[in-house]
Amino acid sequence: MKKSGFRLGIYVFKDAEVIDYTAPYGVFSVARRLDP
Repeated sequence: MKKSGFRLGIYVFKDAEVIDYTAPYGVFSVARRLDP
């Protein structure tokens, strides 16, 4: 569980950088990645 949570944190953090460049598009991108 700890490993899974840590990995998820990295994905969210990486996507957060993209959101800084394209806020509206980035949010949808993250939502799609988190949604199976």
